[in-house]
Amino acid sequence: PHPAGSMSPAVSWSQAPAGTQSFLLIVHDPEPHPGKGLVDITHWLIWNIPATATGLPEGVLPGGTLADGSHQLKGNGNNPIAAYRGPCAPPGPDHHYTWELWALDTKLQPGEDAIRADVMKAADGHILGAALWIGKYHRTQ
Repeated sequence: PHPAGSMSPAVSWSQAPAGTQSFLLIVHDPEPHPGKGLVDITHWLIWNIPATATGLPEGVLPGGTLADGSHQLKGNGNNPIAAYRGPCAPPGPDHHYTWELWALDTKLQPGEDAIRADVMKAADGHILGAALWIGKYHRTQ
C-alpha cells in the first residue's frame, strides 16, 4: 500500500545520452527552508534506475530497494517510509515542485543509510545529461 495521498505519478523520458549507466530522479519543493538553511523539502529521491528504463510507472511501491535495483531515499521525522510523497504545501502562495532527472555514467553506492546529501555527492561528477520539469501546487485551505 501507498502512504495516504502519495501514489507516484507515471514519469517518462527518452533520448538518454550515450554511456548512461543509471538515472537519478529527485522531486523537491524549493520554497520552504527548514531551519533557515539551504535545504528544501525532498518529496522523492530514487537512484540507480536502470539505464534501459524510459520511465517509472504510476504507483511505485514503497521500499528502500526495488525489484529493478533502484533505491528510494528513506524519509525522516514523521514519515520514515522510503517512497514518493505527494505535494502538501500549506495554504498560501504556489509552491514549485521541481522534478529533476539526471543520466549518470555510473551506478551510485551512497550507503544503506544515505541521506540526500550523500546521494547528491555520489552523483557529482557523473552527470551526462539532465531534464527538468516544474509543476505548481496551491492549496486554498
